[in-house]
Amino acid sequence: MPLVNPPSVVKGNPVNVRSLFVKFNHIPVYQRDFVWQGKQVKALWNDLIQHYRAYARDESLINPEGYFLGAMVVIEKEDGAPDEVIDGQQRLTSLTTIASICFDALTKIENQTEEIKAWTATLTQMIASPDGGGFTPKLSFSDQEITEFFFTSIHKNSSKALKETYWNDPWCKEKLKRKKAPFFKMREAISVGYQELEAFLNEVHDPEKRTRRLISFIQLLTEGVIVLRITAMSYSNAYAIFESLNNRGIPLSQSDLIKNEILDACDNSNLVEVGEHWQNARQIIDSIEIKTLSMPDFVHYSYISRNGMEKANKLYDKIKQSISSPALAKNYAEGLEKDANAMYCLTEAFDAGWKTETNSMLKDIKNVLNIKHCYPFLIAAYHAHANNPSTFNSYVEAVMNFAFRYMKVIEDPLENFTAAIGSACVMVIQGKSLDEIKNHFRKEAPDDQFIKRFEDASFSNTKLAYFTVYYLEKVLLNGTTPNDHGVDQNLEHIMPKKPNARWPDATAWKKANPDEFSEYLWKIGNLIPLPASINKSLQNKPILQKIQDPSGQDYTSGNHHLKSPTTISKYLVEEQWTKESIDTRQRELAENHAVKAWPL
Repeated sequence: MPLVNPPSVVKGNPVNVRSLFVKFNHIPVYQRDFVWQGKQVKALWNDLIQHYRAYARDESLINPEGYFLGAMVVIEKEDGAPDEVIDGQQRLTSLTTIASICFDALTKIENQTEEIKAWTATLTQMIASPDGGGFTPKLSFSDQEITEFFFTSIHKNSSKALKETYWNDPWCKEKLKRKKAPFFKMREAISVGYQELEAFLNEVHDPEKRTRRLISFIQLLTEGVIVLRITAMSYSNAYAIFESLNNRGIPLSQSDLIKNEILDACDNSNLVEVGEHWQNARQIIDSIEIKTLSMPDFVHYSYISRNGMEKANKLYDKIKQSISSPALAKNYAEGLEKDANAMYCLTEAFDAGWKTETNSMLKDIKNVLNIKHCYPFLIAAYHAHANNPSTFNSYVEAVMNFAFRYMKVIEDPLENFTAAIGSACVMVIQGKSLDEIKNHFRKEAPDDQFIKRFEDASFSNTKLAYFTVYYLEKVLLNGTTPNDHGVDQNLEHIMPKKPNARWPDATAWKKANPDEFSEYLWKIGNLIPLPASINKSLQNKPILQKIQDPSGQDYTSGNHHLKSPTTISKYLVEEQWTKESIDTRQRELAENHAVKAWPL
C-alpha cells in the first residue's frame, strides 16, 4: 500500500474541447479577471488556423494530430455545482468566444443542411444549457455583471450586429470605458475573433468550399483541440499544481504569485473570505484612472506604506515569509483591501471634509507630478490622519513639495526617492512628528540644492510648467489663490513659441540654436499665469505691447489680480525681452520665492 494514493491528490484526464464544455465551469472570486488582450486572442486564432492548414486537403481535415492547448486545473464541487477553475480561465473564455463567432457564421449560411444544424447544436451546447425555457451559461464568473455581459454578448445576441447594438446600450458603454476592465477585454476578444475568421474564410471564394472550410475548422476546434483537465482534490494541491504548470497565459506577475501564496496559506474556513479581500482590492485598483498604475505597483506601495522601503524584486519573498499561517494571510488580505480603499480616496473620491487645498494637491500629485511613489506615504498618512483635515493637509503638502523638489527639480534617482519615502512611512507608523518627517525630507532635498537647480529649471510639459508658476504666484500674492489652468487662465510664454517679425532677435535665436531656444522658451523665468482672454489677445505682440497695450488687454493694466505679469518690465534689457531677462528673473524667483512656494 503506497504512503499516498496518487488519485487522492490529483486526477488527470485529456479531453477535447467538446468534452471540456460538457461540464459547467465557474471562475471563483479569488481568480483574476479575463486579462488576455487582442494579441493573445489573435495568437490563439492564428495557432488554430495554422494547425488547420497543416492537415487540410481540399478544405477537409486528413488524419490531423491533436492541437494541445495545455492543462487546466479545476476543483470538482459537490451537488452538481460548476467546477471551480483554478487555472485556465483565459483559454476557456477565449474558446467560448471562438465557438460563438463560429456559431454566428454557421447560421448565416443559406442552405441549412442537417450537417450544419448538427454543428450549430454542438456549438450551442458548448455555450449554454437549456434550463426551464431559458439557458444557463456553461462558463460563469463570480461577478454577476460580468457573467451577464459575457453571456449576452456570446449567446443572447448571437449575431455580430446584435452584439454591437448591445455594446452601444448606455449600461454597456459605461462598462466598456475602462480598457483594464474585463468587459473591454471580452469585447476585444470577440471583435478580434470576427476579424480573424472573416479573413480566414474570405481566402476561399467558392461558397461550397467556404462552407466546408468553416465546418472543418469547427470540427478541429471541438474535436481536435486537446486539453489536459486536472482535477485537484484540495485547494492547496490545486495551487501547487497551478504554480508548476507552464501554460500559455499571461506571465504571472509578483502580485499573482503573492495572491497564490496567500490563498495557499489559507484553510478552507477562510479561503473564500481572503479571496474576496484580494478581489475587492484588485477591482478598486482597476477602477482608479491612473494610466500606468498596476496591481503589482499597488501591492508594492501597500507594503512600503506599512513596512518601509523594499525593492520590488524582493517583495514576493518578504510577503511570503510574513503570511505563514491562515490568520496572517487573512490579516494581510484585509490590510491590502484597506490600503486599496485609501488609494481610491487619495486619487478619485476625495473626502468632503478635507480642505479644498488638500484635494487640489492630491490632484496635482496624480495628474501633474505623476509620481506614483508618493502613494506609500500618502496611504500611511491617510490611515493615521485622514480624520483630521488640517493635519492631513500638512502631510499631503509635505510629500508634494518633497516630490517636486527631489524628482522634478533636483532630478535624483527614483530608487533613492522611494527609499526616502519608505523611511518616512516608518516615521508615520512610529508616530514621529510632522516636523521630524519634513526635516527628513529636507535632508534629502536641501534648500540650497533646490534653489541652485531651480535657477536652471525648464519644463516643457504644460501642466508641470503651470503647476510651477501657480505655486510661485501663490507666494507672490501672499495668500490669494490664482485660478487653475484651464478656460479662464492660461500659461503665457513671454517670449513666444513662434516668434515672428515683431521678435527679430528671438526669430534669429530659434533658427541659429533651436535646442537652446526651446530650453529657454520653457524656463520658469519666461513663464507667467495670465487670464485666457488677455493671453489670446496678446499672442505674438512685441514685449512693450504685452506689458502695456492701448486696448487694456495686457500684463499691467489688464483686469486681473495676478502679481507676476506686473513685474516683467523690470527685467527688460534695453526695452527688449532677452535671454538675460529670463535668466535674471528665474534667478530671483529661485532665490527669493522657491523655498517659500515648496517649503519643507
